[in-house]
Amino acid sequence: MANSRGLALAHVFGSDGTHVATVAQEGLVRYYLFIETEDFRKALDSLNALAASPNAASPDSPMRAFAYAGLSIVHAQMGNREAASAAASQLTPAMRERLRRTDDAMYRLLQTALPSIGS
Repeated sequence: MANSRGLALAHVFGSDGTHVATVAQEGLVRYYLFIETEDFRKALDSLNALAASPNAASPDSPMRAFAYAGLSIVHAQMGNREAASAAASQLTPAMRERLRRTDDAMYRLLQTALPSIGS
């Protein structure tokens, strides 16, 4: 069981001290993308942790779709077209469709970002 060191910062560590990406990080990303929208870059650390987490390893993982959609959005907002395009390339048509069906807000935000990166 992970302990709560750093929970206020959405950092949770396993018993061996390794960082564990959590649902709290997804909540933090949603906060920066949909509520505190003035600086999307604040979501980057959590998005990178989510993308690298075991929960996002499978191509069918909803966490993988969420993380790479978020990375595409944030990098596009920051004007980092290359990183945005690289993240968007990780999103298969099936992942985009799953986002459309299960996470409409994230899907719509992704759709506004894609034209700026040519996807």
